[in-house]
Order: sequence, then C-alpha cells, then structure tokens
Amino acid sequence: MSSFLLLALLLGLSAASINFTTVFEWNTFDFVWPSEDFGKEALRKGDYVPTKIFPEDHVVYGERVFISIFNSSKHPTPATLTWLRSTSNSRSPKLNPYPSWRMHEKGNCMTIQEIKGMVVDARGHLWAVDNGNEICPAKLWIFDLTENDSLSLVHQFTNDTVAHTFRDRDLNSLVLDKRPNDTLAYIPDYVSGNLIVFSLNENASWAVQIKDISNVSCIALSPKLIYLGFSINTALYSVPLSELRTKGQKAPLAPTLVGNKKAGSFKMLMDNKGKLYFDLKNLSYIGIWDTTAPFKEEELYKENQEMAVLPSEPTASSYAIQREQLDEEMYDDVAPPVTTTSVQIELGSASNVYEEVYPLPPGSELYLCLH
Repeated sequence: MSSFLLLALLLGLSAASINFTTVFEWNTFDFVWPSEDFGKEALRKGDYVPTKIFPEDHVVYGERVFISIFNSSKHPTPATLTWLRSTSNSRSPKLNPYPSWRMHEKGNCMTIQEIKGMVVDARGHLWAVDNGNEICPAKLWIFDLTENDSLSLVHQFTNDTVAHTFRDRDLNSLVLDKRPNDTLAYIPDYVSGNLIVFSLNENASWAVQIKDISNVSCIALSPKLIYLGFSINTALYSVPLSELRTKGQKAPLAPTLVGNKKAGSFKMLMDNKGKLYFDLKNLSYIGIWDTTAPFKEEELYKENQEMAVLPSEPTASSYAIQREQLDEEMYDDVAPPVTTTSVQIELGSASNVYEEVYPLPPGSELYLCLH
C-alpha cells in the first residue's frame, strides 16, 4: 500500500466549488544546501535519504510555505522545519531549513530536533511544537516572521508536564486560544493522554489530565469547547475551555462523548460558523458536522482513493487543511519513492473560529498537497 498526502481547502465550500490547480510537484525532496559538499556528506552519513522524506504539517504566511518533516532513525531528515516560497518558479522547489542550518544540529538540545504541529498567529509569529528525541526534551519554539525570523521564545517543558523519556511522549499538534490578556496553546500528548496548556504571558505550561482517555491525535477549538478526536477509534469528545484555562487544575477532567464518526481521524478543524471538519481514516471523503445541531456526520468532499486529514492552521493571508495517509511503509526500513503534489485553490471567501484574530480576505489562496 502506498503512502500519499493530500491537502484540501474546505471552508464554506461544496465539493463542486473546488477548483484544483497544480503548483508544485515532487518525486523526491531536495534541500538548499550550504555547499555541495555538505549535501554529499549528509547522503554519505545517512542523514538524508531522498526517498524517505515525508511532510507532516504545513502553514502558510505571506509568500512562504512552512513544512514540517517527519524525523526518525528510519526516516532521517537533515532539517525537520523547512520553508519555500509560494511564488517559486520551480515545479519542484528545494526546501530551505528554517530558520537556518545552524538550528538543525542533531543531538544539540539547543536546536530544533523534530517539529510536528505548527501555527502562525495573527501577529506573524510561528509557533512550532518540537517533540525532541531520545536526548532532547520537548520544546515549544516561537519565531517572529515579521522581524527577520528572530527567535521570540523557546519553552522547554519540565518533566512534570511532559515526560523527558522519549517513548513516554508524543506531542503532535497544537491550537491557539487568544484571550484578552494572554494567548494559550493547547497541545495533546498522544502517549499520556494529557492536554498540555502553555501560557504565553507567564511563559509557563501545565498538564491537564483527561479522564479515561489517551491517544488523542487531533484537536479543534470552538469559542467554548475543545474537541478531542482519535485515529484509532471513532469517538469524538469535548471538554469545556473554561476548565483548561485555569492553571493548577488537579482533578482529571471528565470529557463529554459527543458522538461516533464512521472512522478515526488524524486531524480536525473548526470554522467560525461552528462547522467541524475532519478526515475519516481509510475512507475516501472529508466529514463535516454542524456543531450548532445534534451530532450528524455529513460528507463534504470525496476522493477516489482512501485518505486521511492533517489540517494546518489559519494565517493572516491563507488557510489550509492538510490530509495525509500514514501507513506501515512510513516506518519500514525501505520505502518506495512517492509523489507529492502541492495544489493551490482559490476561494471566494474563508472563515475561522476567531475571524477577528485571523482575518481572511475574499479571494484568499488555499493550498493542497498530494502525496
């Protein structure tokens, strides 16, 4: 079974209204190396295997597309956080390390090790969750894209919040909750089942235990609730945001079962009209539920192949949902070459749960990636 990646733009659209235009396409990924010798050495040492580069997530800001790359001993990448220009004339542009090669030194815990979830906020700050590795603890990086990519903050999670033992954690995504006097980030830990809460104003984080659940693979934010989904089962739960925002929460929170989807999900996304979008693992369409009504799953967009979804967060100029099917080949020692296609979609309008925070003008461009 082959792997593939698909990014889709969903907000306020019917399937018939989606118009696909291929922008980029890759058979294998290459990088903008600091020198030819540097690239050859990465190949020789096995730090770069062109057929084993797998995109995980992406966000778009201005004319830059940021792509996180899966990183493991079996699928090594020389840079786990990369970028390219959306205006590139190349059909298969090379990936630039972000913010520099110096910040991707393997085993150096002062640098980036494995980026998974990403968000760009309304101020042009890139938030990136770094799951670390066997040596380095997990971190949250915040870069200012408007100030020459300067590092605004790096927060290392304490062992009490996120396990420093690598096998006991997996931070895979995040969403932002803009408050009047603070910005909070919610990050699910797939292994422990905890929700990690980070306060920007306090530069502090804490873990909130969710009763009787683990393996949360996707989250979505509404003004009052956070929704929790899973790739390994069909359940959809919710937890009140008011309880997550309170620092020092000791008792485990009891989630509310909202309903059961037809399949598990890798990612979900909420728009500002209360519509929740989600992939359906191994099925051929994107599901949608209007959260202002009792749970009822509907079909939004259908493909001829099985697929799953990884959404990327809205930015001040673009919005995207990334869809991905990860299968056994992702973790095999040998994987066949894959084709990744990035697709641009033009929309008449777009929306988000916090429209005043992430304004999206009519005609915003949205991006897909097929893998």
